[in-house]
Amino acid sequence: MPPHHGPPAHYGAEYHHSMMDRRMMVDPYYEHSLRAQYRRRILQERMHHHQFDNGRFSGQQSSYDAKSQWIQNRKNQPKEVDEESVKDSFDEIMNEIEQQYGRENLRFPSRILLLIGPPGAGKTTVGKCFQKKLDYNMMISLRNMCQHVMQKNQGARFNIQPVTKMMLTKVFTCPKDDNVRMIVDDFSSISIARIIPFMVDYAEALRTEFPESSLPQFKLKICALTCHKDACVDRKLKERMTGNYKSYSTLYKKFNKRSAQVMSFLSKFYQFEEVNSGDNLENVQIRAIIEIEKEKNGSTSQKA
Repeated sequence: MPPHHGPPAHYGAEYHHSMMDRRMMVDPYYEHSLRAQYRRRILQERMHHHQFDNGRFSGQQSSYDAKSQWIQNRKNQPKEVDEESVKDSFDEIMNEIEQQYGRENLRFPSRILLLIGPPGAGKTTVGKCFQKKLDYNMMISLRNMCQHVMQKNQGARFNIQPVTKMMLTKVFTCPKDDNVRMIVDDFSSISIARIIPFMVDYAEALRTEFPESSLPQFKLKICALTCHKDACVDRKLKERMTGNYKSYSTLYKKFNKRSAQVMSFLSKFYQFEEVNSGDNLENVQIRAIIEIEKEKNGSTSQKA
């Protein structure tokens, strides 16, 4: 009978399981694949549970603490653009809407809430919570508008102008009701973010010009969700089976950068605080409600 070189049988299944984890952690595949960070985190937590330490990992569990990337990472800040050209573009779109509906017939919600954050941060879930608990009775999605424009273009080069017009049309042709509150979900376009100050000024100008229309006092609210990539990807993997870790990770990096640009730009004009959405979504909803219900949220920044 050949000699037995393996560990004694009485060591138990936990020993064999943990030793397998240690071998996996030094395997080149686990070091260099796109899933390396995610796999190492899971293995690290398992190693911590069995109280093993091979000198390479500390044994401490990773956390999902979000970082203020839109403040700390200056690379994500949008490039400066000509403010006059943005204003001209906004005026051009509003002139088209006025010609179609009549300036005197335009009406806007009493509140508009911008939901910002990367995929998997919980924007849609939080938005539905706002609809139930804060009486936001309209919800539109920039992502859906972009997809509609891309399908209509049939492969032509994407243009943000039609999406901007679609959003402004929905904003300024809302039902004539003082209690209309609108949520703009997936607000991750820096081009559309640049027109927000002009949109706010336009709404106030309408209210001054047509006092007999009893237009509501316009209030802007901003809900900026930040979340670690691992938490966002984990949520997307649990939501549906059409994607994988690589596709969701790529999507996160793309839209997290765009969201950071939007947050950085809006912070120059309006006051708001980011909400860490890496926690349980019920706790995130509570923190988000507290944030957007603050009187200063959405008010003009002192830096503007």
